[in-house]
Amino acid sequence: MVSALAQMRQAVGVSYNSVTTLTRAYMQSRKRPKSASASLRKLPIELIEVIAEKVEPGDLCALRLVCCDLADKLSIIFTSVHFSSKGFRIHSLSNLTTALKIAQHPAFGSASRELHLYVDKMHMPEDIPITPGGFGPWIDWLEADRRSDLCDDQRNSYA
Repeated sequence: MVSALAQMRQAVGVSYNSVTTLTRAYMQSRKRPKSASASLRKLPIELIEVIAEKVEPGDLCALRLVCCDLADKLSIIFTSVHFSSKGFRIHSLSNLTTALKIAQHPAFGSASRELHLYVDKMHMPEDIPITPGGFGPWIDWLEADRRSDLCDDQRNSYA
């Protein structure tokens, strides 16, 4: 068919519009490429991981929804992106329970490297049993902060 296009271009009596129309018809008659998910599935897992490293975290979730095969191939990158560092506000016991469930999960727990616990000074965690040194080094800061607040209250009461 390529030779047919070459012959049309060499033809003297054919107008430009006719060649353009025939060229479009030829291009449309060609076999169309398969869908993107089918071609992505054929790529080796190493290339898929390289592509996934360049994708935004939100788009990585969407890419996993394309098909089950891609979700399986992207599971390592997904867990390392979304679960390597997690932060939780500890204003309720349910947040700590969620952190514990993630840590105990076979895939997500092994990917976890950092756990950040945030304290809101306005809403102290009254329903969580806190003991000095029980949750890590931040509790020492919290105890020191409470002591300074007590000192300020005592100073104000004597003034």
